[in-house]
Amino acid sequence: MEFNNESSDAQNRNRIARRELSLIFLIIISFLFLVISIRDLLIGPFPDRIWIVIDYVSLFLSVLVLSHSCCILIYKFGKRTLPRTFPKYLDYIYLTFIALSLPGVAIHVPTFLKYIEYTAGTEDEIARKIFVRAKHHLEHDCGDNHRFTTEYCAKLQNVYNNRWSIEFIKNHVISDNKFLDHVVGILQTKKGTRNLYSPIRRLSNDLNVSIMLKSTVDMGRGFGFILWISIVFIPIGLALRILKTTLEIYF
Repeated sequence: MEFNNESSDAQNRNRIARRELSLIFLIIISFLFLVISIRDLLIGPFPDRIWIVIDYVSLFLSVLVLSHSCCILIYKFGKRTLPRTFPKYLDYIYLTFIALSLPGVAIHVPTFLKYIEYTAGTEDEIARKIFVRAKHHLEHDCGDNHRFTTEYCAKLQNVYNNRWSIEFIKNHVISDNKFLDHVVGILQTKKGTRNLYSPIRRLSNDLNVSIMLKSTVDMGRGFGFILWISIVFIPIGLALRILKTTLEIYF
């Protein structure tokens, strides 16, 4: 009977030892993938096209597996008690990573620029819309609407006369607040009145933002370096958030 108990204990110890070795193997492999992913994303040689997605997913999975394997090895097989405050501290850690990633998401310049080009148009397209709107005002509003003053209509005529020059729009229209803030109508609402402006105002704003974003892309390597690192923090923060849920449920 004692022999059977000893044999059973030996089998259990061997089983636990194999599981511990498997976890150590997972820790080593996930750590290697973590290092490779960070190297590819931050140091180089930099990935191209689909490989950047693979490295991004690899970073997320490696942090996920590494953190889970370490906790299982320490608190399950190591028979240590998980501190009650540890999952709460993880809140601060993963939220820090997510917070650090927000600038990269919010100011992801190329993506935002593409979105503006898709919705509002390219710089040339927005400029053409401004010329078309100026012509419309000249033909339908100037002389018939008292809010279209002589001075305002003269500016509209000047805009239309330079309709082949986008540089004129950039230099003399989008920065002319007096012209853009000119009230062309009043809208009566239940809450009172609201000023109406020419669509040129909105178009000029879109063009101005597009120009600023393009200049931001060329601001220098340091700016892009900071933004890209912040984006790399996203999968790390998500993996730690999943770890927190795992600890709360199973530990």
